[in-house]
Amino acid sequence: MPNLSDLSPVTEDDYANVLGHLVSHRDEWTAQLRAGQRDLADHLGTAGYKSFLAEERPNTMDGNGDIEPGTVVVDARLKEAHAVVAKMRRFGEPLRVMLDVWGYRLVIASEDALEAVATCCEALWLTPEPSELLLRHGELQFAPWRDYRQRDHAGLSAATTNNYDQAIHLNRKAPFGIAEIQVLTFDLYRRVHCDPASEDSHDNFVARRQALFVRGDKT
Repeated sequence: MPNLSDLSPVTEDDYANVLGHLVSHRDEWTAQLRAGQRDLADHLGTAGYKSFLAEERPNTMDGNGDIEPGTVVVDARLKEAHAVVAKMRRFGEPLRVMLDVWGYRLVIASEDALEAVATCCEALWLTPEPSELLLRHGELQFAPWRDYRQRDHAGLSAATTNNYDQAIHLNRKAPFGIAEIQVLTFDLYRRVHCDPASEDSHDNFVARRQALFVRGDKT
């Protein structure tokens, strides 16, 4: 059997094998995710930020209250196995270029700190090689740093609203794999993750993306 990380699935058996691989590794990858979350929080703390794990600030993660200047709340999530397979189906790409299996969300007080916090994160782990960020069967060179205030990076989804503009996403090569780090303001976090009626909400983004996919725009 070929290396499942390199396999570009074609048949339903291919997808079933990848799904089984993801499920069988979930506990191991969750432990790696949590270790990375602690590494991120410690790294930010060493740089002078007041860093908290998301579970230490549940009120913040529910979208309530405020975040103090100089504070960063570090959330972590392992992409669900079925969501990974669905993404592979959209693009016909192998698991090794699913760059958001391990994901971190860093919530900050305001846009003023956006670039400084992202730059701090850039000093942790390694920068992926260009070949590791080459997507869409070699047609898209993804950038390891994507500033949504500029909205000029390759691969920007047409499903992303113009109001998703207080965030920087970056990919870092951790010891366990390539992870995506999203640094975003508390205002944007609330709109995306706490307000289902917002145009910017994640569920509405997913619905727009699916509509584009059905029409043949695989972004």
